[in-house]
Amino acid sequence: MGPAMRIFSGKSKNPVSRLKSFVNQQQTKDFLLLFLPTALLVVAGTWALATARINAELATLMADEKTYVELSQGRLDQELAIPIRHLASLINEKPVRQIYEASGEYNPEPMQEAFLSLMSRNSDYDKVRWIDEQGYELIRVNNRQGRPYLVPKSQLQNKRDRYFFISAMQLDAGVIYISPLDLNMDNGQIEVPYKPTLRVASRVFDAAGNARGILIINIAARTMLNAFIGSAGPAANRLMLINADGYWLKNPDPADEWGFMFQRNITLGSRYPQAWEIISKQSKGQIRLADGLWTWSSVSPMPKFETSLSHKIYWRAITHIPSSRLVAMETPVWREKIIGAAIVLILVGFGLSRLIQAKAAKVQAEKDATLARSEAQAAHKLQEVQASFRMLFEANTNGLLVVNESGKITMTNPAFESMFGYAIDELRNQSVEVLIPEALRTQHAQMRAGYMRQPTKRAMGVRDLYGTRKDGSAFPIEIGLSPYWDNRQLFVLATITDISERKRAQDEIVRINEALEQRVEERTAELLAAQREAERLASVKGNFLANMSHEIRTPMNAILGLAYLLEKAPIDAEALDLVKKIRIAGRSLLSIINDILDFSKIESGRLEIEHAPFRLTDVLDNVATLMSAVEYKTDVELAMGPAPKGMKFLRGDALRLEQVMVNLTSNALKFTEHGSVTLTVEQAPSRNGQAYLRFSVKDTGKGIATDKQTEIFNAFSQEDSSTTRRFGGTGLGLSICRHLVELMGGEIGVDSELGKGSEFWFIVPVELVESQDYMVPAMAFQNVLIADDHPATREMLAATVRSLGWNPDVVSSGEEAIQRVKERAQNNKLPDLLLLDWRMQGMDGLSAGQAIQDYLGDIPNAPLIIMATAHDRDALSREPGSSVAHAILNKPITASALYNAVYESKRLLNGTAKTAGIATGPDEKRLHRARILVVDDSEINREMARRILESEGAIVQLANDGQDAVSWLEANAERIDVVLMDIQMPLMDGYEATRQIRETLKLTLLPIVALTAGAFKNQQTAALEAGMNGFIAKPFDVDDLVSLLRQYLPVTPEASAQPITTDATDATDITQTPTLDFERGLHNWGDAATYIKYLRKFADAHCRDGNELGSLILRGALQEALALSHKLKGTAGNLALMRVWKLAEDLERTLLEGGDSSGQTPVLQTALDDAAQAIAPLIDENTADDPINQGTVDRNAVHQLLRELLQALDQDNPDAAEPVLLALEQVLPAQLLKPIRELLDNFDFRAAEQQTRILMQQLNSNLQEI
Repeated sequence: MGPAMRIFSGKSKNPVSRLKSFVNQQQTKDFLLLFLPTALLVVAGTWALATARINAELATLMADEKTYVELSQGRLDQELAIPIRHLASLINEKPVRQIYEASGEYNPEPMQEAFLSLMSRNSDYDKVRWIDEQGYELIRVNNRQGRPYLVPKSQLQNKRDRYFFISAMQLDAGVIYISPLDLNMDNGQIEVPYKPTLRVASRVFDAAGNARGILIINIAARTMLNAFIGSAGPAANRLMLINADGYWLKNPDPADEWGFMFQRNITLGSRYPQAWEIISKQSKGQIRLADGLWTWSSVSPMPKFETSLSHKIYWRAITHIPSSRLVAMETPVWREKIIGAAIVLILVGFGLSRLIQAKAAKVQAEKDATLARSEAQAAHKLQEVQASFRMLFEANTNGLLVVNESGKITMTNPAFESMFGYAIDELRNQSVEVLIPEALRTQHAQMRAGYMRQPTKRAMGVRDLYGTRKDGSAFPIEIGLSPYWDNRQLFVLATITDISERKRAQDEIVRINEALEQRVEERTAELLAAQREAERLASVKGNFLANMSHEIRTPMNAILGLAYLLEKAPIDAEALDLVKKIRIAGRSLLSIINDILDFSKIESGRLEIEHAPFRLTDVLDNVATLMSAVEYKTDVELAMGPAPKGMKFLRGDALRLEQVMVNLTSNALKFTEHGSVTLTVEQAPSRNGQAYLRFSVKDTGKGIATDKQTEIFNAFSQEDSSTTRRFGGTGLGLSICRHLVELMGGEIGVDSELGKGSEFWFIVPVELVESQDYMVPAMAFQNVLIADDHPATREMLAATVRSLGWNPDVVSSGEEAIQRVKERAQNNKLPDLLLLDWRMQGMDGLSAGQAIQDYLGDIPNAPLIIMATAHDRDALSREPGSSVAHAILNKPITASALYNAVYESKRLLNGTAKTAGIATGPDEKRLHRARILVVDDSEINREMARRILESEGAIVQLANDGQDAVSWLEANAERIDVVLMDIQMPLMDGYEATRQIRETLKLTLLPIVALTAGAFKNQQTAALEAGMNGFIAKPFDVDDLVSLLRQYLPVTPEASAQPITTDATDATDITQTPTLDFERGLHNWGDAATYIKYLRKFADAHCRDGNELGSLILRGALQEALALSHKLKGTAGNLALMRVWKLAEDLERTLLEGGDSSGQTPVLQTALDDAAQAIAPLIDENTADDPINQGTVDRNAVHQLLRELLQALDQDNPDAAEPVLLALEQVLPAQLLKPIRELLDNFDFRAAEQQTRILMQQLNSNLQEI
């Protein structure tokens, strides 16, 4: 049998010994299976018998212990009952009663005889006494050596301080007092030898019920305690008596007794705390603890006849058997039972062992027979397996080869013989290297020897392997090696596969792959060339669009500019209508050009998103302004909601945000025949801490089919082909909106249904920034009545009013508005403002406003009337009765537009309208005498710019190109205020001209504004980098151009509209500083003289507030510091002292939050010093002169003004007093009116009246006439 066959033989060397070992193990197992349960039963029975025996003996012991305790407790109860019965009998004996009931003198002998008799009969009694109410012993009989002894009167004592006397004196009639058991004391000392004493006492009363003291018996308790111990029988040596506090009254160890008498903490509780915890809570019981067995019962005096007792005797009779004695009682029982169990287990084990050996002998004989049969069957089975293996070995299609440890071939299969061309007889005992190419045989032998030292299963196909046939030909093979041992000899089975066909297929695959790689390289080169060509074409396209932008915008600028000039010219109505149509068509064409340019920039990736601070309300105002100028259908209502609360100041691209809103709103207006278009802004849920805003434009138009809603955001797509024919447009607007929103990190979508309108929405992330602006805290709590017949508009207007902190009241018609005003007038609660729609069903806004004005008449608190219109504001102003409106607003109305309209209207009514700023009257010139150089290579553009600028009052010079401009400025630089320069010009463009003006001519401060048709961001950036100050694109809006130029003009009387002359410094001479924003302050106050006056007052009153705040904080006066910082913040904000306002606000916040503010007050004081320096130039030194001394004031006029001021103050109305005070400030020194002004600012009208009278007295006015 070969080695491969012997793999399956697996015979054992010593089956008999293994069988014997198995039998011995089985016998042990059987013995344990029988013996262990038996042993467990014996042990359990022994434990049960011993426990039952111990429990029985313990139960007997416990029962006996209870009996002894109860006997001793009963004997003590009997001993206590005897003196109680004797005292009750003594009190009622006639001789005794006659004595204590006697009202006067008495003979004590009968009572003395009774006491002596009682003592003679009871040798255990120590004393019998009668003690009066003051504690004096009146009669006392002592026990002297077993015989009664009447104590002489001279030896009687006063016992009023003893506890038993005090307790007995509190008893009612018939109640017997039992004292605690203690040691007797005589004359304040414990009597020696110790005499345990118990006292029983009771108060006695005469026939009239008067108290006559107490009768008291002292019992020597030692006999009673001995009887208590003696009654316990065998338990006497462990019987104890414990009082209520755990002190021993009787104990086997006398040293533990009477601890409370000597202030020793020797108690049962201190020595046995666990036992005392239980005994003290139960009147009787028995328990076994770790320290032994405890048995106890309560002792309390309970006489068998009816007598009321007063006592605090709660004793315990206790026995204690130590645990050592209990263990000594249990040990013999356990010893006896354990010995018996051991004997039983030995006998059982011996019997079981004999039984199992006999059984094992029988089983062994049966197993020997079975083993013989099994060996015969195994031999037959082995022969069958060997035959099967031989069949499988020879039938395997792979070549199989077996070699021994020395590398000799021992066995092969037919497939191997066919593969190599050898017969087995030719290879047996040959070295395996005969099958390897000759060049590799030495190397293979070394590798084989290494493998045989550490044989493992291995597949050898990683590198090319070849075998050698008998004819010497080589062919590729794969080999798998599997080592095994047979009779401790190592063999290796090699599985060999001829892979010639696979090798040929792999070679073919490699050839095909190389061809493919060559084609891919060629294709990649083609694609790279195409990409470079596409990039070149994109660059050409971008440059072409930039040039076309310039070329289209240049003539468009001329067209729109000339149309603007024609509108200003005196032409007939028909021509004017044609000119307006030219401008409208031009702006439409400009919108299309902008769409194409934006889309081109998006395609080329050249459109960038700004990231700068802006105010959301400004963006909404711009959208409202643009939409109010759109000519849309008269029966479409346009409404806009306010900005969300707390989302006013943001960082992002305001221009692109505005562009998306305008585009969506314009589309909604275009496709809505009737109904409404509503634009709302709300805060969307935040994501990962990022704030989001949701913008929505909802219309009541025809709606969009579901299958078209995704297509409309694609370029050049509209809802259907008729849309373009009917409404026009490029089809790029929504595509641009989608790209812009995505560039801003947001998403855009539409919700629509045919016939029910559409809602276009987009959500963008926003970054909140700290407010850089300041709002004057005026006009709070305004009550606004809104009248509009469109529900959506009413809702939006109400939200806008609420966003300002005002209270809206909404009605749907002019008639309802009139009725609501009448109702509120009757309740004296008129609204502050009426916001009326012009065109409403039924009575329109003008008619309603006129009716309300006629009804109210000239009352002083009549509401303002603001008229709202979705039509041309000029058309409304030409309507009869339009003067009823204090202001007219175009829809949609934003919060800031409404606020500004109300603010301006109120200031006009109060006579404080703004007098400085951009002129708005027909004769005012916004660029009055401004000197401007226009540089442009287009003659048309130069002429158009000259005409527009001159129409605004400017002095214009012209230059044909950059070189011409540089040459002219070199000779005439001082004659120019600002340069308006085109960018793309021949000879020298605007960039180079600007660089030469800055570097060669050194005109670094001359403002240069870029004027170009270029609309790309890189062109704007290049203009600023070249040194230009600003940028405006062609075609420009005239108002935008004028506004931009005015930013760079020197602010002089000649360069601005002429303000109303005041005695104060001209506002236009003030330079803006970080500390004082004079322009903002002048805008808030409206009047330069008043504003400068209050700046002066601030400098006088608050210039040292920083130091004062530091002192208050240092002293801990934080509330005063908080009040002063709050006042300083409000005052500085109103006066546009922005740095002071911000620092005061920061300090106030720190004080409110309890933070460290010590470092803030020095910085605030520095800002206050800077503010004082900024205010100082405004103060006219001549204002300190007294015009009265100069004789320039009409005293009668002053007198009349003071009278009017008193009348206004009497009405408690600051609005009525303010104009009079302003008039007085024009003719009187400021320091004279300063106290009145301060009192009026604090609304202290009475004190202001008093100060006015003092001023009149100073001016020698006649007070009697007032």
